[in-house]
Order: sequence, then C-alpha cells, then structure tokens
Amino acid sequence: MTKPKLTLAFVAGALLLFGLQSFATDDIIIDEDAISDDQSHLAPAALNFSSFELFEKPRFVNAGLNPLEIYSRTQAVLKHFGVPDEPDFSNDLASLNGRQTWTGVQALASILDPDDQLTRFATATPQSVATFKDYDSKTMPDMHVALSPILHDDGPLKRFAATVHPNDPRPLKGLRIALDPGHMGGDTWDQRTGKYITDHKGHTLSEGVLNLQTSLLLKQRFEKLGATVLITHETLAPVEKNITWENLNIATFAKQKLREETLDHWFQSLLQVAPPGPALFSAFDMSKQVQHINAEIMRWEYFILRADLQARAKVIEQFHPHITLIIHYDVGPTAPKDSHGLSIKHFDAAKAYVPGSYIWNELSSREDRRNFLHHLTDPYAWEGSVALSQKIVQSLTRHLGVSRDSGIDSRALSNTVNLGPGVLARNLALNSKLFGVMSYVECLFYNDPIEFQKLIPHDFTMQIDSQTTYYSSRLVEVADALEKATVEFATTFR
Repeated sequence: MTKPKLTLAFVAGALLLFGLQSFATDDIIIDEDAISDDQSHLAPAALNFSSFELFEKPRFVNAGLNPLEIYSRTQAVLKHFGVPDEPDFSNDLASLNGRQTWTGVQALASILDPDDQLTRFATATPQSVATFKDYDSKTMPDMHVALSPILHDDGPLKRFAATVHPNDPRPLKGLRIALDPGHMGGDTWDQRTGKYITDHKGHTLSEGVLNLQTSLLLKQRFEKLGATVLITHETLAPVEKNITWENLNIATFAKQKLREETLDHWFQSLLQVAPPGPALFSAFDMSKQVQHINAEIMRWEYFILRADLQARAKVIEQFHPHITLIIHYDVGPTAPKDSHGLSIKHFDAAKAYVPGSYIWNELSSREDRRNFLHHLTDPYAWEGSVALSQKIVQSLTRHLGVSRDSGIDSRALSNTVNLGPGVLARNLALNSKLFGVMSYVECLFYNDPIEFQKLIPHDFTMQIDSQTTYYSSRLVEVADALEKATVEFATTFR
C-alpha cells in the first residue's frame, strides 16, 4: 500500500495564529496498515476547508450497504442489547455560539481530528458547525454551533490577569483552581491499577501517592496565594463513592462500551450479516467482542477508566474552575517480566497533554461529538491550555534539570499531535470530558533509575487517611516548579 506523506506546515501556521512557538514541522509518514485501536501515529493533513472536506484517511467501508441502512442496523443492534438512547446535548453548546471563528475552526480541526472522522458526522461553513446523528448520509440534524466573523471573547482568565497588581502578596485571589491527583493509592489500589514501582532493594513508589502528595502541596500553596482550590480527592480512595469495585454492574458499562465501538471494524463487519432480525442479532450475541465487553476482566476498565473518571469530571465541572491541573508521573520501558521495575534505560523528562488528536473510532457517541465540538469552538480554552502547558513544561525542565518529552524517546508518540517540545495533544479520557483551560501533566519519569533515588528519601511527612506518609525534597521541587508556572501563567496570560 502506498503511504501518503503528510506535512505539518499548515498546523505550524495555525499555531502561529495563537502566538505559539517551537512547533515541529518535520514530515511524518503514516503507515495505513499500522493503524489500530492503540497505535495510530497520526499527523495533521493539509486541509481544504471550502466545504470542510479533509484529506481522506482509511476507514471501514460496508460493501453494499448505504449509510442509512448502516445507521438503521446499528440502532437495531443497540436496541437489541438494551443500550439506552443518548440524551440531547444541544443546550450544552449554547454558550459557545459566536465564540469561535471560521479561521479558528480551520486552525484547530487537523489537531483535534487528525484522522478526519468528524466529517462523517458534521458539516461546516463560515457561519456554523453542525453535527448529525447518522454518519456519512448526514440526514438527521443533531448539534449546532454558530461561528463569528471576528474573535472577540478573550475569556475570564485574560480578564483576571489584567486585574493583577504587581507585587500583590495574594496574586491568585479570586481564581478557582481544580487539582486532580491521578489514580488511587495504597496496597489494594496499587495492585488494581498497577501504578507502582519497586527496585531490587525493596523500595516502592506508588504513583497514586506521589500524585496526591504533589496535589496536596499545591493546594496549600495556591490557597496561601489567594486561590479557591478544589482537589478531587484528599485520600487514596476513588473519587466515585456510589459505585464500588465489588458492586459495579458490568452489564451497565458494557452497554456504554458497545455504543462506543459501533465504528470499530468488528461491529461494522457484523452489520453485513443480515437486516435487523434474528440472524443479525444472533451474530452479535455469539461474537467474541460482545462476550469480551461483558466479561469480568472488564471490571478494571469500567471502574478505573469510566466510573471513577466520570466522577472526577463531574466534580470538576460543578466547581467551574479557571484552571484545571491533572497531576501524574510517567514510566519508561522496563525489562520483560518486570513491569513494575526500574526503567531499563535512563530517560527522565516532563510533558503535558492538552485535548486533541481524536482517532478514527472516538466519535461514535453523541457525547463524544459534543465534547469534540466544545473543544473545537472554544478558542480561549484551547489557547490557554497550550500556553499553560508550555509554562509548566518549561518550569519543570528548568527547575528539575530534566528534558522535554517530545514523544521521540518514549511512548508519548502514540495517538498524539506534537505541539512543540513537551506539549502534546491527545484524546485522554479525562481531558476529553473537561472544558476550559487545563493541563494534564506528566511531571517526571518516576521509574527512571536516577529519578527513583531522588524520590524515595523520607525527608518530610504528611498525613493522608490519618496515617503518616513520607515524601522527598525532590517532590517539593516538583511542587515548586508547578506553582511557579501556574502563578506566572495566571498573572500574565493576555
């Protein structure tokens, strides 16, 4: 198969519209045969927005079935499995009318949607972006956002920064900051999430504990500077309180999962079996994929990546923050059969993710498309998220002496668009559900052999869950860097 060569020149120009620097402009080769659910190294394509028809990417084609028949069969299958109808999200987008411009849509589309899937569900003109319930045929209108001829909304953060007085001892007064410490912690949750590292001497670091300790330090600092701070959890337990690991109903979440897989090749292939009726439904009933999404093995995904992340997103949304920081630590490659050991090579770097880079099967639900439209038509949030992430990565690398992870030397390249050294667009589960200025920060590689030694000393104590936990001076340095970056961004963003 011929591999198309796509350049990033257009995206570089688009980012310059926002005053963003250091965007990589190397050509990228896409291997169409290598695209899968987990690995699709996609780059933005050159665009022709006269009719919003983007560069064609590989997509599954149902031979002999027209789009309306595909839609009809899809809805019949979902009804057969008791998948509930999705709510109407139209009103959720009303506040975005007139905020984005046609030029802004052009600038962001290839970053948010490098696989060009929204065009299956949407049309766009200089006046509006509209989505449809049915893909390809686009006969059933759904959501709609009006565009503006000029960009006139500078956003609340820019207005806040304009009011800050020089040398104010409480420069963040009036600012709302949300902090989400990634994962959970403690022996039980470390085993369930797998987010821990142990060296050959028996020293163990839990990422959930590191994330929470870092966030608690930041909360204390931001409050002293005048901010109102939400932290999604101050214990090592999940944020989700109504559903437990043990009582989670797998069937309920399997229905969500099935809807989200309606664009997957296996689902589209089975639609060819027969029209709606016993033969079609039997084919799905017996499929390994349907059996898998209803299996006990899915409890991990459904609780950790769905129930708990949905609870985090809800708490943050209700808080209406000016800034959201999602705190994580990263890991590098380990030796075979030692997935919780130290990295096999020295690599320590910082990076931050912003929303974007939806891949080919991530727009199957109306909620997915609502979230996408929100990110596409809120230029203030996009500009702020990238600028904040740049500040954070610069501060972490400057104060901690680590490099900026561009994805070349780590796994960060998968399903991402590189926006500059250490700043990447990726459709992470929590990123996609949050709106406004945000940064998903991977502070350090905590299984790097050198970094691990800096993080294990018991220099200070902190009470968590009524127990004493220890943390190192290195963790204080991380908090210092994050504090400096956030304060600088919040008080100077124009």
